[in-house]
Amino acid sequence: MLKRLSLLAALIFLLLVSGAAEAEEQVQAPVFKEGDFWKFKIIQTAAPGYPRAEWNGVYIVRYANGRIQVQKLVDDKEMPPEPNGIPALVGFRKTKQEHALEFPLYVGKQFRYSFKFLKATDVFNIEVMAEEQVTTEAGVFQAFKIKSTKQWAEPGGGIITVPATYFYSPEAKTIVKYDSESEHGYILHIELLKFEPAH
Repeated sequence: MLKRLSLLAALIFLLLVSGAAEAEEQVQAPVFKEGDFWKFKIIQTAAPGYPRAEWNGVYIVRYANGRIQVQKLVDDKEMPPEPNGIPALVGFRKTKQEHALEFPLYVGKQFRYSFKFLKATDVFNIEVMAEEQVTTEAGVFQAFKIKSTKQWAEPGGGIITVPATYFYSPEAKTIVKYDSESEHGYILHIELLKFEPAH
């Protein structure tokens, strides 16, 4: 009886310890500070028959006056602010349609969302796969590796699938690398070129 109680106590202790460890590994939504600064490179190719790629280029992202501000660089000059699409792509905020991150993040987390686009419904299935180091031009970051699958039904029949792999860094407070390529020729690559936290 004593041995059984000791074994039960040991099991409860292990469960509590593993539960605490899991709680420690959860990452909450980032807290931005006035002056946080990021620079991204985006390479996008539209699939044949679809609207042109609209996000190619280098972008400056700042947290200023309590909000995320995005400007495209053209010949080293900052253009007028960009629409909401870019911050959603790199995980700064959700739009009514897309959101690449759902906090808290932890390995094994799965989530799903969908939205209507034209006559089709896009369905996203997302899973946090692992924690690993990822290298970008901005440096080496410890990050969550996340896999996403986007699917929709074509009007003429058939399902289109677009996979993506991206890396969220708690240190940089953003997705630092994003890669997606479909068998139909769609390509989207995003890389963090620079990150300067507010001082």
